[in-house]
Parts: sequence; C-alpha cells; structure tokens
Amino acid sequence: MKGISILSEIILAVGIIAAASIFFIIGYNFLGYETTQSYSFTQTRFLEDLGNKIDTAYAFKGITTVQYKVPIGVYTLKGQNNTLILKTPGKETDSYKLFSGKLKDFEVSDKKFLCLHFFNKTVTVEGGNCSDLGVGKDFCADSRCVDGVCTPEYGETCKSPDCNCSSNICAPDYSKKKCLDEKGCVDKSCVGVLKRNDSCEYDWECGVYNGNKMSCKPSKINPSNKGCCPPDEVWNGTQCTIGCLGDPCDSNEECGTAGQCGTSKDLKCNPTTTEFSGYEKACC
Repeated sequence: MKGISILSEIILAVGIIAAASIFFIIGYNFLGYETTQSYSFTQTRFLEDLGNKIDTAYAFKGITTVQYKVPIGVYTLKGQNNTLILKTPGKETDSYKLFSGKLKDFEVSDKKFLCLHFFNKTVTVEGGNCSDLGVGKDFCADSRCVDGVCTPEYGETCKSPDCNCSSNICAPDYSKKKCLDEKGCVDKSCVGVLKRNDSCEYDWECGVYNGNKMSCKPSKINPSNKGCCPPDEVWNGTQCTIGCLGDPCDSNEECGTAGQCGTSKDLKCNPTTTEFSGYEKACC
C-alpha cells in the first residue's frame, strides 16, 4: 500500500509539472503575440506620423528644419524614390509614399531623433538631434525645431508653436530684458504699468488714464518714437497733446512739412529753438 501511495504522489507531481509547462508555453506565446502586435502597431504609426509630418511641413512658410523624436529603439529607416522604408528586427518591411516635395535618398539606424531639413520643396533627413547637427546654440531660432518640445537653450522662443506663454504675451525682441523669461514671454508684472507720457514699445505696456486704456502711439515724424497716450490724445514726440489724430497738426505739435499745419490758424512748420530738444520742427 505504501508503494502505491508513493507512486500516486509521483504521478500527481508529474501531472502538475506538465500542466504548469503547458500554461507557461501558452502564456509566453500569448505575451509574445501581444508584444509583437503592439510593436508592429508602433512601427506603423511611426512611419505614418513621420510621413504626415513631412507632407504637412511644406505648407508652413519659414519652417526650414523640424526635429522628430523616434518612438522605437532598434530600426533602419531608408528614403528611396520619395518613399520612406522602415525595417525592424524580425518584422516585415513597412513603407510610406510621400505625397509632396522631393525626398533625398538616405539611411538612418537607431537614432533617437531625426532632423528634417526643408529647402525648395526638397527634404533631407539626418539622424541625430537638430541642435547637435546645427551651427550653434541659436539653431532652433525662427521656428526651425518644431517638434512639440520647447528648447530655449538652443534659441527657440515663444514665436515657435513649441513654446507657450502663461501671460499670453510673446515679445522676445522687447528691449527690457528683465521683463522676459528665457522663451521671450513677458512677465505679468510688466504689463499695463506705464503712465501717460511714458515712452513705450507695445500697447500692452500702457496702463489706464482717467478710466481709459491707453495705447502706445507713434510720433508722426519719427514712428519709432512712441509714447503712452489716452484715446483722445496724440504723441508729439515728447508728450501727449490734445489734437486731431491725423493732419493738420495743432499748434506746437511736431511737424514735417508746412502742409501738415493747416491754414485755419496761419501756422507754419518752423524749426524749434535750440533749448527745445523734443523735436526739430513744430507748428507755430
């Protein structure tokens, strides 16, 4: 009886091991199938997304270079006869025919980034980060690295669709650099703070005067000379004055020709005195 009991235990143990092996094989194959399917889906999406990005990039004027992050690690990508050809280990070759432009032949393997250069309806694809392939830290200026990632360290500013401003005011060329962050976005503390007769560059700098929002108005003679003035005043070069918004000029207002001064007040466009440094000529 004891021998039969031992034999039964051995048979039971062998049965358990066999069943476990079967479940392991089935599970492994199922997992492998799922991984293969997922990888193939990523491979197809990568090729379609890259192809669409190249096709649509031709519509954006001024964009000369686009950086693209590759979603798979091991691959070989070729460009041949205006077609993208993708090969990954153990998978069938996939392809995408471009609809626009001309693709220069290339071959890239296992790079994390692709750098796409557009020029005269021709695209050149290089493997690597665009900033590393470029000419310096300002390579990404002028929206040349549009890839969904803001890279101010390479010169990309809020003018690029990659970089957003919390203040919704983008002015990377603003002279008051202390008001800007690294992307060229204006700090909210610098918005609407200038008073009447303050020199300005943009409308958003000007505050409120007598309940009215002021704007940054240019001088008629020198448009680069601007000042914050209420809606019913004009900027004469040094201060805001009550006057018509167009010609003719009022008395003592800056002028360029006699015709600007009108005839109703018999005003002439005369040179100002040496003691007055605001502008060279005025209606008087």
